[in-house]
Amino acid sequence: MTLPPLLLSVQRSLQAPFQALPQVLHLVNEFLLPRAIDAAVYHKLDHVLQVYEAFRPYTVGAMDGAASMGLVDLVQHLHDRRTEGCSSRAFTGAAANNHLKVLKWLHEVYPEVSEPMEEIVEAARRGHHHVVEFLWSRFNGEELQRPLEAAAANGHVAVLEVLLPWTIIANGGAFTAAAANGHVPVLQFLLERDHVSVGGLESGLKQAVQCGQVKVVEFLLSVADKAALQTALQTAVTTGSTQIAELILKKYEADDTVLETVLTEAAKLDHCEMVQLLLDKIVPLGVSPAFDLKHPGRFVDLAMLSAVLEASRKGRVEMVKLLVTRGRLYAGSALQRAIASHQRGVVMLLLEICTAGQLMEDQLDPSLKNLLEKAVDRGDVEMVSLFTSKFGALDTGCALDLAVLHNHHEITETLAKRSKPAQKVNAFMTAAMSNNVEMAKVILEHSAQDVVERALAKVASSGVIEISKLLLEKCLPSSHQRIFMDAVAAYDVEVVKLLAGLVDQRIINRGLILAAARGHVGVVKALLDKTNSSTRKFALEAAAVEGRLSVIAFLRDRCDSASISNATERAKAVGFADAVALLSCKRARLE
Repeated sequence: MTLPPLLLSVQRSLQAPFQALPQVLHLVNEFLLPRAIDAAVYHKLDHVLQVYEAFRPYTVGAMDGAASMGLVDLVQHLHDRRTEGCSSRAFTGAAANNHLKVLKWLHEVYPEVSEPMEEIVEAARRGHHHVVEFLWSRFNGEELQRPLEAAAANGHVAVLEVLLPWTIIANGGAFTAAAANGHVPVLQFLLERDHVSVGGLESGLKQAVQCGQVKVVEFLLSVADKAALQTALQTAVTTGSTQIAELILKKYEADDTVLETVLTEAAKLDHCEMVQLLLDKIVPLGVSPAFDLKHPGRFVDLAMLSAVLEASRKGRVEMVKLLVTRGRLYAGSALQRAIASHQRGVVMLLLEICTAGQLMEDQLDPSLKNLLEKAVDRGDVEMVSLFTSKFGALDTGCALDLAVLHNHHEITETLAKRSKPAQKVNAFMTAAMSNNVEMAKVILEHSAQDVVERALAKVASSGVIEISKLLLEKCLPSSHQRIFMDAVAAYDVEVVKLLAGLVDQRIINRGLILAAARGHVGVVKALLDKTNSSTRKFALEAAAVEGRLSVIAFLRDRCDSASISNATERAKAVGFADAVALLSCKRARLE
């Protein structure tokens, strides 16, 4: 069996590895050859036919191609001399290319393979009204809807003029199709002939907005009702068509509920330009909305709050910036939501806005305080440093306590540098609760003398000796006497015990007498062994004069009868009968 020569396309298109495989080349050649022969027929390539015609019969493709090209003589020739005939592609090809003579011939000769609906749709799509005139009578009014829509979608008014009198308009399909594709003359044609329902007009305007057909929107705005305008605005917002939304807003005075809906939607979709446009309409530049839950009728305020919270939650930095700049009241809420959603970019933005003076610091507090504490919880050193550097008045007390509890060395140091004295004292107590000496050392490095002394008094009273000693070492020697006497007066027994070995005897004696006079029996007990009988005598007399019965009861057993007698006389002189009775009882036993 003789194989046909290889087509030039096969020889040149296949890569080198395939050229060495003859069987592959011939398989590809066999696949392409029928189409090549058919094309040679309707393109009148006689040389190709001479070479290949003997190897393969024609197919219906020969007449299909000839019909599509309007070659009526060739179609007739193929019909007379060949038996392959044609397919429905011959009909649709002739209709699509406006070859009415060929189409009529095909309908006479091969009516059994025709597909009139596909033919009229193709003709309508291409604007061939003469072909449409030839075909339309084969259909009822409802069936003509498809070609009508095809003509409208492609802007062919002449075809509409043919079809419209005979078509039953079941819906606004033709109007919508024309609107979607920007064909204003078609829309005008349909409106002038009153072939558009209210619903069809609304649908067409919506479709024009969705497809960005500005000219169509401009045309339809003049005839649309309020409901259609509202739908169009909502569609423009959803699709982000700012130019079209601006056109609609010039025509349409939307109420608060509509504006709330579209603003919320635009923010949700992160259409910044659209939100800007709506805000210009809702809240003129320089005017701050006044959100007030006592007046729930302020739908726009609620929409702005909802929008800024949503944008903060999703980390949409530009959207948050836009909304907060126009509504500063929402900054605190935005920051709180950004904190909860871990949206660092939004947090950084709000802090930058605040430090730039566009927001007052008190508009964000306590949000800032809350954020700082969360940063400490996460161990976010960078954020903590940012806060402490930018917001000098920020309350860092709780954050410092948290840093100590979490044993965050670097964060504790950062906060200790910025915290107030009272906050540092509390932090020392927090460290003392867990006996965290290392954290106490960190705070101590950034604490002034007055803080150390105040912390010493509190920590020593809690009984944490190691940290108390650490604080005591930081105290200046010249302050030991004053701290000791202050501790005596304040009944800080532990501080007194710590300092008793660091002050001279004269100060200890004064401390015992002061403690006795104040009734601080615990301090008296702590100092008693460090004093002599003479000092105890004066202490007992001081207690008697002040009527300190608990101190008298403790000291009377540790004093001689002469000291008790003197104390008794002192008590009598000031009229403390209970003290006299207590001392007299002891004195009587001694005598």
